[in-house]
Amino acid sequence: DAIEVYNSLKRNKQYKNYKIGFLGVSEAAASSLIAAAKIPKSSFLIQVVGAVAEQPKLDLQVYTVNNPQFSMAITNNFGMSYHDFSCMYQFILEQLKSNDYNNAESLSQLIFEKFSDKVSKNEEQFRPLMKALILKMDHGTISRLNWDSSIYYKDVKCPILYFAASKDNNVQCYSNLFKFEQIMFKNKHRNYSTVLLNAK
Repeated sequence: DAIEVYNSLKRNKQYKNYKIGFLGVSEAAASSLIAAAKIPKSSFLIQVVGAVAEQPKLDLQVYTVNNPQFSMAITNNFGMSYHDFSCMYQFILEQLKSNDYNNAESLSQLIFEKFSDKVSKNEEQFRPLMKALILKMDHGTISRLNWDSSIYYKDVKCPILYFAASKDNNVQCYSNLFKFEQIMFKNKHRNYSTVLLNAK
């Protein structure tokens, strides 16, 4: 649709000499990137808190690396090692994204069967808490964008402005910002700017 609008404006005598580009916020930032990659003569690309890195690689960080207090609360409460917690969390993510996922009740039972031997205390709390965690993750991670942006960036010829928000809990700020810079360097794309916002 974005490409069709662009082409339509360029065919219109009133707008054909205007500098026309693409702007997208959040998941629409992905659409704007794809459009800019397919229209080499677009004038600009502006992406606001768009996912650049592959989200499954970042999902694990939400409750582990980037949230040590949560990890410690789980591991300390159940006498579980950090490694086992990390493996369990990754397993939950994989299940949530698979076609086999039905509901939190059945998945919490599967988690209990697979990881309860890693729990050394408060066993009776383990399954109810896992169900609560699954419900939270189901709303917090399942809708996040899963894609490889690098294949589109290599075809973008126009100037790029990328905005990242330091307090964004969905699109991880610094991981995506670093990945964007990395792709720009790899593609030898020098006509770009990044803006770090102190916002959600």
